[in-house]
Amino acid sequence: MNQTQWSALLNEFDTDPDAVGYAAMYAAMPTYTKELTQAEYDALPNQAMRDAYDAERAAWAAAYAVQNPLFMAALNAPVPADDVTQLSASQIFEAIEQTDYDALDAAAQNRIELILKLGDNIEVGPGSKARAWLVAAFGAGTTTRDNLLSLVTNQTQPRWQALGLSLIKAGWFETLVRRKQRSA
Repeated sequence: MNQTQWSALLNEFDTDPDAVGYAAMYAAMPTYTKELTQAEYDALPNQAMRDAYDAERAAWAAAYAVQNPLFMAALNAPVPADDVTQLSASQIFEAIEQTDYDALDAAAQNRIELILKLGDNIEVGPGSKARAWLVAAFGAGTTTRDNLLSLVTNQTQPRWQALGLSLIKAGWFETLVRRKQRSA
Protein backbone atom coordinates (compact mmCIF):
# COMPACT_ATOMS: atom_id res chain seq x y z
CA MET A 1 0.00 0.00 0.00
CA ASN A 2 1.44 3.36 -0.94
CA GLN A 3 1.28 6.53 1.18
CA THR A 4 -1.67 7.97 -0.76
CA GLN A 5 -3.70 4.79 -0.26
CA TRP A 6 -2.77 4.63 3.43
CA SER A 7 -3.81 8.27 3.87
CA ALA A 8 -7.16 7.55 2.18
CA LEU A 9 -7.76 4.61 4.54
CA LEU A 10 -6.78 6.66 7.62
CA ASN A 11 -9.10 9.47 6.54
CA GLU A 12 -11.96 7.01 5.98
CA PHE A 13 -11.42 5.47 9.42
CA ASP A 14 -11.05 8.81 11.21
CA THR A 15 -13.84 10.79 9.51
CA ASP A 16 -16.32 8.01 8.59
CA PRO A 17 -17.94 10.12 5.85
CA ASP A 18 -20.63 7.53 5.07
CA ALA A 19 -21.45 6.84 8.74
CA VAL A 20 -20.32 3.23 8.51
CA GLY A 21 -19.68 3.05 12.25
CA TYR A 22 -15.90 3.04 12.53
CA ALA A 23 -16.07 5.04 15.77
CA ALA A 24 -18.20 2.33 17.39
CA MET A 25 -15.80 -0.35 16.16
CA TYR A 26 -12.91 1.62 17.62
CA ALA A 27 -14.73 2.27 20.90
CA ALA A 28 -15.40 -1.45 21.32
CA MET A 29 -11.70 -2.18 21.36
CA PRO A 30 -9.87 -2.26 24.71
CA THR A 31 -6.56 -0.46 24.93
CA TYR A 32 -3.94 -2.38 23.02
CA THR A 33 -1.33 -4.02 25.17
CA LYS A 34 2.07 -4.45 23.58
CA GLU A 35 2.76 -8.05 22.77
CA LEU A 36 5.64 -9.20 24.92
CA THR A 37 8.34 -11.58 23.89
CA GLN A 38 8.58 -14.75 25.96
CA ALA A 39 11.64 -13.31 27.73
CA GLU A 40 9.77 -10.06 28.55
CA TYR A 41 6.78 -12.07 29.77
CA ASP A 42 8.98 -14.26 31.98
CA ALA A 43 10.64 -11.11 33.35
CA LEU A 44 7.36 -9.73 34.72
CA PRO A 45 7.86 -9.45 38.50
CA ASN A 46 5.00 -11.69 39.62
CA GLN A 47 2.19 -13.98 38.57
CA ALA A 48 -0.46 -11.31 39.17
CA MET A 49 1.18 -9.11 36.51
CA ARG A 50 1.40 -12.06 34.11
CA ASP A 51 -2.29 -12.84 34.75
CA ALA A 52 -3.26 -9.18 34.15
CA TYR A 53 -1.25 -9.16 30.93
CA ASP A 54 -2.90 -12.39 29.78
CA ALA A 55 -6.35 -10.98 30.58
CA GLU A 56 -5.64 -7.77 28.62
CA ARG A 57 -4.40 -9.75 25.62
CA ALA A 58 -7.43 -12.06 25.79
CA ALA A 59 -9.81 -9.08 25.95
CA TRP A 60 -8.09 -7.54 22.93
CA ALA A 61 -8.28 -10.82 21.00
CA ALA A 62 -11.97 -11.29 21.83
CA ALA A 63 -12.90 -7.74 20.79
CA TYR A 64 -10.77 -8.01 17.65
CA ALA A 65 -12.50 -11.27 16.69
CA VAL A 66 -15.82 -9.36 16.67
CA GLN A 67 -14.75 -5.96 15.29
CA ASN A 68 -12.32 -6.99 12.52
CA PRO A 69 -15.01 -8.85 10.52
CA LEU A 70 -17.26 -5.77 10.84
CA PHE A 71 -14.43 -3.59 9.55
CA MET A 72 -13.72 -5.95 6.65
CA ALA A 73 -17.44 -6.07 5.81
CA ALA A 74 -17.55 -2.26 5.80
CA LEU A 75 -14.61 -2.13 3.38
CA ASN A 76 -16.26 -4.72 1.13
CA ALA A 77 -19.69 -3.04 1.18
CA PRO A 78 -20.83 -1.80 -2.22
CA VAL A 79 -20.84 1.94 -2.75
CA PRO A 80 -21.84 3.95 -5.82
CA ALA A 81 -19.13 4.14 -8.43
CA ASP A 82 -18.51 6.87 -10.92
CA ASP A 83 -20.23 6.35 -14.24
CA VAL A 84 -18.24 4.27 -16.69
CA THR A 85 -16.68 6.40 -19.42
CA GLN A 86 -15.29 3.63 -21.63
CA LEU A 87 -16.82 0.45 -23.03
CA SER A 88 -15.49 -2.19 -25.37
CA ALA A 89 -17.02 -2.86 -28.77
CA SER A 90 -18.05 -6.26 -27.43
CA GLN A 91 -20.00 -4.68 -24.55
CA ILE A 92 -21.78 -2.31 -26.91
CA PHE A 93 -22.49 -5.07 -29.42
CA GLU A 94 -23.99 -7.31 -26.73
CA ALA A 95 -26.19 -4.44 -25.50
CA ILE A 96 -27.74 -3.85 -28.94
CA GLU A 97 -31.05 -5.63 -29.52
CA GLN A 98 -31.43 -6.95 -33.06
CA THR A 99 -34.92 -5.47 -33.50
CA ASP A 100 -33.69 -2.03 -32.41
CA TYR A 101 -30.77 -2.23 -34.84
CA ASP A 102 -32.97 -3.44 -37.70
CA ALA A 103 -35.28 -0.45 -37.16
CA LEU A 104 -32.42 2.01 -37.82
CA ASP A 105 -31.94 3.66 -41.20
CA ALA A 106 -28.79 2.85 -43.19
CA ALA A 107 -26.93 5.98 -42.03
CA ALA A 108 -27.53 5.18 -38.35
CA GLN A 109 -26.49 1.54 -38.88
CA ASN A 110 -23.26 2.78 -40.52
CA ARG A 111 -22.50 5.02 -37.52
CA ILE A 112 -23.07 2.10 -35.14
CA GLU A 113 -20.76 -0.08 -37.23
CA LEU A 114 -18.11 2.66 -37.12
CA ILE A 115 -18.37 2.77 -33.34
CA LEU A 116 -18.02 -1.02 -33.10
CA LYS A 117 -14.86 -0.89 -35.26
CA LEU A 118 -13.18 1.27 -32.61
CA GLY A 119 -12.43 -1.86 -30.56
CA ASP A 120 -11.68 -1.66 -26.84
CA ASN A 121 -11.84 1.49 -24.73
CA ILE A 122 -14.49 3.32 -26.70
CA GLU A 123 -15.09 6.69 -25.05
CA VAL A 124 -18.77 6.86 -24.02
CA GLY A 125 -18.60 9.54 -21.33
CA PRO A 126 -20.74 12.67 -21.47
CA GLY A 127 -19.89 14.76 -24.52
CA SER A 128 -18.27 11.94 -26.48
CA LYS A 129 -19.17 11.44 -30.13
CA ALA A 130 -19.83 7.72 -29.64
CA ARG A 131 -22.29 8.45 -26.85
CA ALA A 132 -24.07 11.10 -28.93
CA TRP A 133 -24.37 8.72 -31.90
CA LEU A 134 -25.66 5.89 -29.72
CA VAL A 135 -28.22 8.10 -27.99
CA ALA A 136 -29.37 9.52 -31.33
CA ALA A 137 -29.70 6.04 -32.86
CA PHE A 138 -31.47 4.32 -29.99
CA GLY A 139 -34.28 6.49 -28.70
CA ALA A 140 -35.82 6.57 -25.26
CA GLY A 141 -37.77 3.45 -24.44
CA THR A 142 -35.72 1.11 -26.62
CA THR A 143 -34.25 -1.97 -25.02
CA THR A 144 -30.85 -1.11 -26.48
CA ARG A 145 -30.77 2.32 -24.81
CA ASP A 146 -31.78 0.76 -21.49
CA ASN A 147 -29.05 -1.88 -21.90
CA LEU A 148 -26.41 0.74 -22.71
CA LEU A 149 -27.46 2.95 -19.81
CA SER A 150 -27.19 0.03 -17.41
CA LEU A 151 -23.60 -0.47 -18.54
CA VAL A 152 -22.52 3.08 -17.77
CA THR A 153 -24.66 4.15 -14.79
CA ASN A 154 -25.80 2.88 -11.42
CA GLN A 155 -22.68 0.83 -10.93
CA THR A 156 -21.29 -0.08 -7.55
CA GLN A 157 -17.88 -1.04 -6.32
CA PRO A 158 -16.50 -2.21 -2.98
CA ARG A 159 -15.68 0.66 -0.61
CA TRP A 160 -11.99 -0.28 -0.67
CA GLN A 161 -11.87 0.27 -4.45
CA ALA A 162 -13.64 3.62 -4.08
CA LEU A 163 -10.87 4.60 -1.64
CA GLY A 164 -8.28 3.83 -4.32
CA LEU A 165 -6.89 0.74 -2.59
CA SER A 166 -5.62 -2.12 -4.71
CA LEU A 167 -6.45 -4.77 -2.09
CA ILE A 168 -7.49 -5.16 1.52
CA LYS A 169 -5.80 -7.05 4.32
CA ALA A 170 -7.21 -8.36 7.58
CA GLY A 171 -4.51 -6.73 9.75
CA TRP A 172 -5.37 -3.17 8.77
CA PHE A 173 -8.02 -2.76 11.48
CA GLU A 174 -5.53 -3.65 14.18
CA THR A 175 -2.99 -1.23 12.73
CA LEU A 176 -5.55 1.58 12.56
CA VAL A 177 -6.75 0.98 16.15
CA ARG A 178 -3.22 0.82 17.53
CA ARG A 179 -2.25 4.02 15.68
CA LYS A 180 -5.30 5.85 16.97
CA GLN A 181 -4.78 4.64 20.56
CA ARG A 182 -1.14 5.74 20.49
CA SER A 183 -2.13 9.22 19.30
CA ALA A 184 -4.96 9.61 21.85
